Amino acid sequence: MNNTNMMLNGNMVLLLYDFFVICFFVMDFYFYRNKKNFIMEYEEKKTKGQKVRKYRLWFLRLMIYYYQHGLMVVNFLLFIVLIIVSAVCGTLSAFYFLKMFVGLNLFFGIMAFIKKFFQNRGQFENIMVFRCVNGMFYLILGHLFVYHSLFISRPNLDFALVGLLVSLGLCFYVMLWAIIDPRILLRKTKKGVRRLNDAIGIIKGMIILIGCELLILYSMVFCCYNTDNHFYQVAGGRLLDSWDFVYYLITSFSTIGYGDIVPIRYNGDIHSILISIIIALSSLFTTGCFVGAVVASVYNSNGQQNNN
Repeated sequence: MNNTNMMLNGNMVLLLYDFFVICFFVMDFYFYRNKKNFIMEYEEKKTKGQKVRKYRLWFLRLMIYYYQHGLMVVNFLLFIVLIIVSAVCGTLSAFYFLKMFVGLNLFFGIMAFIKKFFQNRGQFENIMVFRCVNGMFYLILGHLFVYHSLFISRPNLDFALVGLLVSLGLCFYVMLWAIIDPRILLRKTKKGVRRLNDAIGIIKGMIILIGCELLILYSMVFCCYNTDNHFYQVAGGRLLDSWDFVYYLITSFSTIGYGDIVPIRYNGDIHSILISIIIALSSLFTTGCFVGAVVASVYNSNGQQNNN
């Protein structure tokens, strides 16, 4: 049995992981939008002495636990996914279990550090924005884990791009919402304290979102090149490395495009070209949202001053 057969099926791992994360996000979103109805129904049945259905109580407890300990839930789901795929692939053994345990603990430590780093900044305290950023966070790091794990085979590019496109859509959703209500990007303040630097706070929030967006786009470029290095052609014919991906992404996102690294259509496959189109459209969209959020914040601040 060769090394490829000894590795877990990357397509199955990625598909199940993305499915579970997206389902949890949708259920969490549904619970957030209907929280008052759930509470009213629970209180009404409690006063009448009626029993609440077990599946509703289970759903409520699961969503509350996911909101409070989402990192633990996602890592547990990833562990379950790896166990299922190992059983299906016939590689479930003590050696594989040890590799999964070590890999997941390392992954959990990295995720906890990055999440703590962002939470300490306290930028996103709006509940819905917090949920969307969490969804992006789990999808991006899950994909990076699958692509860099030594015991998981390289997944198909189409499977990899689906989850990344969903996370990119969540990022765009928050940016659009920031135009309607720019204050969702601000930290909560004490009552009676007026923020004098709202514009700076909004710009800071948008920069964090753009950073997440660039990480998603970088992951797309990396997955494409990792699938086949013929997708990109570089002047001089040398091999590309991680810094070249960063350089290519920044020049493409800023619409400079020097042309020394070029996406090509290899064997009729246009994934690299489609990703370059996504990068260009994302740049235009992000610029519009960035300017719109800042202008909206200034307009709202002037309106509040005139009312006072």
